Amino acid sequence: MKTFIELNLQTHPSNRFFCFSLLFFALSVFRCEDEKPKTELEKLPPATQEGKGTFGCLVNGKAWVTQNRLSAQRDQADSLLFITAGITKAGQNQQIRFDIVDADRTPKEYTLSDSPRRFAVFLSRPSSCRYKTISGKLIITGRGIVAKPYLSGRFEFFAYSSECRDSLKVTDGRFDIY
Repeated sequence: MKTFIELNLQTHPSNRFFCFSLLFFALSVFRCEDEKPKTELEKLPPATQEGKGTFGCLVNGKAWVTQNRLSAQRDQADSLLFITAGITKAGQNQQIRFDIVDADRTPKEYTLSDSPRRFAVFLSRPSSCRYKTISGKLIITGRGIVAKPYLSGRFEFFAYSSECRDSLKVTDGRFDIY
C-alpha cells in the first residue's frame, strides 16, 4: 500500500517540484551556516603546549597570526629569553619581540613594562613605527626540554610609539614554539 506522500508525488508533478525546491532551500540554509566568516578571535591558533610552531594575537582587535617566522632563544646561562615572531605580506614587515632578563626555567608570569629587563616591542615597516610596552604580561605556561623542546605561553600588552605618536593594544596572545 502506498503512503499518501508517495501517491501524491507520483500523481502530481507540481508537488515534485515543490518538494525538490524545499529540499534545495534546506540544504542551502545549512550550507550558509557552515560558511559563516570566523571572528577575529576564531582566526587565532589554539593555545597548545606541544611545540606546534604557532603564534597569534589580536592587535587592536585584528587577528595577527604567523607560523613561519618564529624563534625562542636563550643565552648560555639560560637567564635571557628572546621570543620573536614576524609577518611579511603586501610590502609590510611586522614583528613582535619579547626580551626577558632573569628568565626562569619553570612556568611563570612576567610583568612587561618599559623597563629594559622585561619588555615587548611591536615593529612595523615601512612606517618605521616602533611600539614599546607600557604595561602587559607574558605567561610561560609550558616548556619541554627532553623529548621535544618547546616553549608555550600567553601574552597581552599595551604599547606606544613615540616615533609615530600612536598606541596599540595586543590581547589574547598565545604561542607554542619548538
